[in-house]
Amino acid sequence: MTAIASQVPGRVSQLFVEDNQEIKKGDLLLQMDPRDYEARLAQAQANLTAARSQLEQAKSQLTAAQATAQETRESVVAVEARASYAKTNLSRLPISKKHN
Repeated sequence: MTAIASQVPGRVSQLFVEDNQEIKKGDLLLQMDPRDYEARLAQAQANLTAARSQLEQAKSQLTAAQATAQETRESVVAVEARASYAKTNLSRLPISKKHN
């Protein structure tokens, strides 16, 4: 006679042996009710789907932010070019002297 213990919690849905029945290695002793595990699996799959959705949303936001940053860099370059052009034009103008 050997005592056995489950490595996972759960309800037994079907018992395939009787008291004092001789069994051999590999004999199926019982069947666990799968409903609790199926519910946990469904919840884990829903969580995974939600996490993947959040990841895709974050990737889209990153792409949009990168595009905005690129536009901003290009705007800065354009403003610097206009400022340089204006400075060059300003240096070419004759400076008028004030008369006192």
